[in-house]
Amino acid sequence: MTTSAKRVNFFKSIKFKAWLGIFTLTILPLVLFGLYAFDLLGNVSRDILIKGNIQAFQQVKLEISEFISKFDELTHFLAKNDCFVKSDMHELALKALRQIDQSYEGVEHVVWVDSKGTIKAHSKPDSNSYKKLNSVEEALAKSNKQTFSYSPGCFYIKAKISDSPDSDSIISAISFIKLRKTIEGLTFGSNYKYYLVTESGENILDQNDFPRNEIADIMDRPCGAYDLLPESNKGSPKIVISLPILNYGLKIFIFQDAGEVYAVARSLGNRILNFVFLLGIASFILATYFSWTITEPVAIVAEKAIQLSEGENEVKVEFEREDELGFLAKCFNSMSQKIIRKITEISALYKVTNYISSSTTSRKALDLCLEHIVKIFKAKRGSIMLLNNERTALVVESFKLASPDTKDSSEENVSNKKEEQFYNLPYDDEDKDSGPVHFELKLGEGIAGKVAATGESILCMDCQTDDRFKDYSGDRSKSPKTLVSVPLSVHNKVIGVVNLSDRSNSLPFTDSDLDLLQAIAKQMAMSIDNARLHDLTVINELTDLYVRRFLDIRLDDEIKRSKRFGFPLTVVMFAIDNFAELNGKYGNNACEAALFDLGRLLKKTVRATDIPAEYDTNKFCTILAHTTSEQAKLFADRFLKIASEHLIKRDKMEFHITLSAGICQYYDEKYDYKSLLAKSDDLLGKSRKTGNCVSVSEDEDKEQK
Repeated sequence: MTTSAKRVNFFKSIKFKAWLGIFTLTILPLVLFGLYAFDLLGNVSRDILIKGNIQAFQQVKLEISEFISKFDELTHFLAKNDCFVKSDMHELALKALRQIDQSYEGVEHVVWVDSKGTIKAHSKPDSNSYKKLNSVEEALAKSNKQTFSYSPGCFYIKAKISDSPDSDSIISAISFIKLRKTIEGLTFGSNYKYYLVTESGENILDQNDFPRNEIADIMDRPCGAYDLLPESNKGSPKIVISLPILNYGLKIFIFQDAGEVYAVARSLGNRILNFVFLLGIASFILATYFSWTITEPVAIVAEKAIQLSEGENEVKVEFEREDELGFLAKCFNSMSQKIIRKITEISALYKVTNYISSSTTSRKALDLCLEHIVKIFKAKRGSIMLLNNERTALVVESFKLASPDTKDSSEENVSNKKEEQFYNLPYDDEDKDSGPVHFELKLGEGIAGKVAATGESILCMDCQTDDRFKDYSGDRSKSPKTLVSVPLSVHNKVIGVVNLSDRSNSLPFTDSDLDLLQAIAKQMAMSIDNARLHDLTVINELTDLYVRRFLDIRLDDEIKRSKRFGFPLTVVMFAIDNFAELNGKYGNNACEAALFDLGRLLKKTVRATDIPAEYDTNKFCTILAHTTSEQAKLFADRFLKIASEHLIKRDKMEFHITLSAGICQYYDEKYDYKSLLAKSDDLLGKSRKTGNCVSVSEDEDKEQK
């Protein structure tokens, strides 16, 4: 391409502009340095605070360890005395216990117990003053492995007298009051506090200001230093240091107030940040200008890409540049057109196939397909014409006018206002619409006829002057301006034609539109042909209506849908009056002629969503979804009138017939499809007694009242 071969001027290139912007943004390292310095000041202050008091921390830890170790060694020394082993030295053992109790400050009592926790002797002067161990001492006495235990304000040390598992033990209860006073003396005048905690998180110094929640949060963490920030602005930050006393399963937590140190560090950091902030403002102004110059075109392309991904058809980047971005815009415009075309084609093929395969009737499928095609091409009008059985004429099977409010239809939600109003029309007004209009075009006649005859698509750019266009209105000025007509072909055999005329945006159809419509028509033709093959198995050749088995299946399905979505469902049953007399008067050929004409009349009268079918030899049934019994009666009265006015001609015979009808609406779960049909048949029998009338379910009438 010449565009890609052309060299871009360096000073207009995106490389130069990007370099200039990056050069300006070199101030960013200074900003990062300021943030790093601020963080560094905080860490340095923290380290100074910890290291400056580490000696005091270690002294407290040593004091606690020595306090516990002293009584641990004393208890084990006492347990090794022979007086606790020899039976004749019990008095001496009792004296030793009391001597330990009286000689050492902090000893609450010393107890000699057996392995079951029974007291043999204790250090109290009154032998009856201590008769039973507390729960902590009892658990310690009965344990073979545990030698230490703690309770608030006190700890217990156990030493066995011998190595036997059932050996007696000496248990010393030591108060932490002296230790707490010692620690308070060491920390007097400082800004830190000490807490001695067991593995379960209990405060054994029994301090009133014990921070239980804070310690619980860091209890399971490795020993070390942690920052503890206040939950509100009223508090000050603290540093928590945890130190282990490994031999005894304890931890020391040191809470140190760090507010003043952090405040100094924060002040220095703020000065650095203010300086960096001023430089950052200048950098931001320059960076904004250059980045805007560079990235604005890229943002435009990105926005167009988003619009393209959201399904907008008219997407084009409109700006003229001589750099790489200008080349990118041209490539994007070309690519977007190809993508839109391909997506439209794939989406249309999928929906067309889905509509035909999932619709309950072929007419409904064609209506849905045509509605979608009209929307894709933004056409004002569209039609699908299929060849008749004799392949001599095209018959309009579906016709659609574009509507600004038209939305995609679906199998579960088909909303066509004309069809919804169909049964509410005043049928005594001859000017009102009387149902679908059927139009036939001979093969080779008009543009559509020529397309069907030759199998070649035609794109007519001016129908008002083109002689190939067949005008039936008599006023050529009302003819469409542009028309595209594409054959529906299966294995090189034409089965129909798709026509679109005039676009709602006043733009003409193009060759690209013609190619896209041909691709859609090819898939549609295959689906229509498959649907026709299916219809051959479920449609009676004489009446051109669905067979009884298909009626049962579809009615059962419609009842389930009515239950699920809550829409009304009504069944209308028709029968020819005096059918036996007709056979006796004119013969079997007349009966077949009557069934032939009535079946096709019924098929032309019903909506695309309705299901007309045979019920019995001379009985027809129509399933009317989204229809109440009142609306169904209007339909039945109308069809009875159409049938009575229709002249049946066969083999020099000409005669009229009348019909009777029975109507039953599904409104109660007690009805299944069999009972609903049976009820309609009973009502039909009631109508046939009178002839040429309609009977509606009495139960339904009561329900409506």
